[in-house]
Amino acid sequence: MTLQENDTALLLQFSQDHPVWSPRLLELAGVDPAPLEKLVGAGLLNGEDGLFWLTEEGRTAFDEAARECFLNEQVGLVPGNPTRRAETTELWLALQRAHRQRWGIKDYRFALQIPVHPCSTGRAWRLEDGVFSWLWPQSAGAKKALSLFPPVPLRERAPRGSQSLRRFSWRETFPSSEELNADLLYLCRYDYQYYEDFPGYPGDGLRLANADRFFFSFAQTLEEQLDLLGLYQSWLLQLRLADLPGYLDFDTQEQDSVNWLLFVTADETTAALNADRLRALGDLAEPAKPMEIWTVSLQALWAAKPDHEVIWEVLPFVVHPISRTPTLSCCKM
Repeated sequence: MTLQENDTALLLQFSQDHPVWSPRLLELAGVDPAPLEKLVGAGLLNGEDGLFWLTEEGRTAFDEAARECFLNEQVGLVPGNPTRRAETTELWLALQRAHRQRWGIKDYRFALQIPVHPCSTGRAWRLEDGVFSWLWPQSAGAKKALSLFPPVPLRERAPRGSQSLRRFSWRETFPSSEELNADLLYLCRYDYQYYEDFPGYPGDGLRLANADRFFFSFAQTLEEQLDLLGLYQSWLLQLRLADLPGYLDFDTQEQDSVNWLLFVTADETTAALNADRLRALGDLAEPAKPMEIWTVSLQALWAAKPDHEVIWEVLPFVVHPISRTPTLSCCKM
């Protein structure tokens, strides 16, 4: 089948980052959804419950079209959870609409599986008779981590030298590995020209240094949220003590770098209920501060005015707080 221009434009939306689309999402992205049924009929797309993704023939056609258009795009694979991937694409579209970031860089990472080497094995939390407690901070592994890998003061940090070897020692000390799943990790970089001379920290494959980090998850049940939060805190500890010692909470210009974990829902009612449910358990961020925990809804993001300059003109006004860190000044040693 010969693809027309609008057929190709639609086909090329099904990239590695955005493998699942619906007619509504395509319209939100400014793409004509009319060719969907034509591409399904040609065997290039699968469709189920209003969601579409590439077939094997479609992936071949995508690669050919990308080469012809000189696009450096990776093809979208068959999604394990089509609904969740579609939700993530909608979240990305809403964030894109909400702010422009003209003097910075929007760095989005989709459907990440981040390897974490937690210092404590077993369940990270306990909830009995309505009383919540974190288990991992009191574990022998956590105490061992703080003893072998003490925090690096800001004045002593260096991107090269013995500190950069900590990541290898950490993995030898704590070889057990788990995957931390991020539906969307948004690394927000401001005034990037001031950081161009930084050579990067060894092993920082995600380029977490010199960025504000917004970790979005569509986890919905309380158990899912607490399990994810426990592993996320283990990841922050690993980053602070071993992978990015001295560079996680402050950038190379000694400006604060934030770590926000946001649980995402479709509607405002559910976002508020989730925030109330989690907030009732106490200060969930305490063992891993500085970090912050919020809920946010797609409904609120779409209701916000578009084209703000920076993300800080949007998120603080649409989120529901769970646990916050008022200031990072205590971390400057």
